Amino acid sequence: MRLPWRKLLIIKCLGKRLGYNFMVRRLSQLWKRKSPFMVTDLGNEFFLVKFESEEDYDHVLFDGPWMVADQYITVRQWQPNFDPEEASIETVVVGVRLPNLNLWPRCRTSNGDHS
Repeated sequence: MRLPWRKLLIIKCLGKRLGYNFMVRRLSQLWKRKSPFMVTDLGNEFFLVKFESEEDYDHVLFDGPWMVADQYITVRQWQPNFDPEEASIETVVVGVRLPNLNLWPRCRTSNGDHS
């Protein structure tokens, strides 16, 4: 039996509003999918994304964080009775780049030498 919700994700762009066509074009470029996907506007800036490929679905769900037009995209698995008017964003995975941060500082050995 095929489950119709098996490869569905709910996404939302955090920040400024992005139009439907712009969002679909940018997601196509960003995700570099192997199979087509379908996007449905759910209202309140939430979109439902239906994938044909399990590999594409997993890529989008697990390989983020994703950004479109410098705005983070939240990704969540489909859930029954999802109401975009009542939905809240509880967690967001973000990438942080800290240029020129030395994560491996020079250490002193027991004899006082720097390594």
